[in-house]
Amino acid sequence: MPDDDTTGPGPRRRRGPYAKSAERRREIVEAALHEFSENGFRGATMKAITERIGVTQPLIYSYFSSKEELLTAVLELRDDRGFDISPLDPSRPVESVRALVELMRHNEAHPGIVALHCAIAGEAVTSGHPAHDSFRRRYVDARTRIGAILEACREAGRLREGVDPQRAARIVVAAMDGLQTQWILEPEVEHLGDEFEAFMRTLVDF
Repeated sequence: MPDDDTTGPGPRRRRGPYAKSAERRREIVEAALHEFSENGFRGATMKAITERIGVTQPLIYSYFSSKEELLTAVLELRDDRGFDISPLDPSRPVESVRALVELMRHNEAHPGIVALHCAIAGEAVTSGHPAHDSFRRRYVDARTRIGAILEACREAGRLREGVDPQRAARIVVAAMDGLQTQWILEPEVEHLGDEFEAFMRTLVDF
């Protein structure tokens, strides 16, 4: 049976090889996300990823040349989802703080993303890990972006008295990671969104 795209008005259009290829690539990345989340980078295998989606290893290698390249795609997927949920804009500082809280609530509903971050972050502290540079850049970027938001909150009169925006930005990043790690270990005790919102209210009036 032909593989047609039947959505929308007008004549049926053939999806074409590019759409199929993009769909397969997304499927592989999603499977790798779950495998890396459960077993870390070093414990995950390409064979285990293929078994999750019922394909052969040569097929995966036709999309990704190595497990390291696949990990990069998984981390990009995680960051893209985070930016979609939490777009930080210094011209809208209060809304941006609320978006950070919403990101933590989203993460609470998607434990696979949180487990991936915790598992890979722990491994990536060593300089030889393939995600080492990615995590370093990510933390610098997060501190810079959150620092700019807190600076804007101070200018708007929303930052609590005595709070230094740049120092607080480091603590916010640490709080996000720390709360997520505790939640993965004790999901029945921790509530990411509520705990993080309570913490942010000690810094910002929002």
